[in-house]
Amino acid sequence: MSRLILFSAAIALISSAALAVEPAPATVTSTKAGGIGNNGLVTSETIDGGIKFTTGEGAESSFAHNTYEVVYKPPADDVDYLKAERAMTAKDYAKAIESYRASAAKSKFDWVRQSSAVSVALCAQALKKPEDGIAAIQGLEKDYPKSVRLPEALLIKARLLADKGDKAEAVKVLTALAGHDKDWGLKEASKGATGLGEILVADQKFADAVALLSPWLAKIAKFPNDFATIGLLLGQAQAGSSAVPAALDTYRAVAFSAADPSLQARAHIEWSKLLAAKTTLPDLMASFDHAAIAALIKGVDGNVRGEALKVAKEVVAKIVAASPGNDDAKNKVKIEYTTYLGKLQ
Repeated sequence: MSRLILFSAAIALISSAALAVEPAPATVTSTKAGGIGNNGLVTSETIDGGIKFTTGEGAESSFAHNTYEVVYKPPADDVDYLKAERAMTAKDYAKAIESYRASAAKSKFDWVRQSSAVSVALCAQALKKPEDGIAAIQGLEKDYPKSVRLPEALLIKARLLADKGDKAEAVKVLTALAGHDKDWGLKEASKGATGLGEILVADQKFADAVALLSPWLAKIAKFPNDFATIGLLLGQAQAGSSAVPAALDTYRAVAFSAADPSLQARAHIEWSKLLAAKTTLPDLMASFDHAAIAALIKGVDGNVRGEALKVAKEVVAKIVAASPGNDDAKNKVKIEYTTYLGKLQ
């Protein structure tokens, strides 16, 4: 064997060793009623094959995709990943993206590499560098073509493509994603519908957005957050089509769903805005109530809560203006609602 061949083989072995990964500590729980969490080591997780792991007692087990929930143990010795997560929390995207790149390249856990690649794309989006984000997702597609994070990644890729002006390619990516309902599942495929809906709403093609999103809302009812995401888009499209009663019904369904608090709050805010546009005193008072509910929902994101308070304040001014009576009477209403606003802070 020639020296060149031996040298090439050695380089290949070194590269292989550098890319080696280990089973990841995690808790895996069946989504069936009464499912008990199992602590163990995840040996693989793919979008078509599900998850395979070894329990703490050494028993091998597996779940099909979409029949389990997995919580990976934070990698305490992965300095790059931990630095990236801290920078991301601080919204220091320039620092975060470099640490995520390092983590995506050399972490000993597959899930960290995949998550870091997606986070690189998110940082690139925040930094308005779509080409960098697209490259990160393309790397994920190449290295992990069956990653469970691929649906989210493809949605981000499509948004980045749209950001750089390639809307046709974005639509192509999203249409393909939406067509994966049979092999990846409705929850994942709905991300394609979400992205297509975003493009249609941004282009003010509201009727087309309603036609696209309406069937999806019923399909994904058992996935609260995806249901809420589609519902918020659908409500916006219905309102844009002047179908306000239908939009109010959609926002009502999202507001009282089991979705995350911030998604529920967002629905109450949009509900409030539609009622405020009607300008009658009963509608304005109901509008204030929904803005207040959005601000008071436990666990709501700070930015969403801030918007709810802003809407509530704007509605108070309209309530005062629409109230009957002289200036003294209106001032009493103003004092009353200002008190309510104070209690929302």
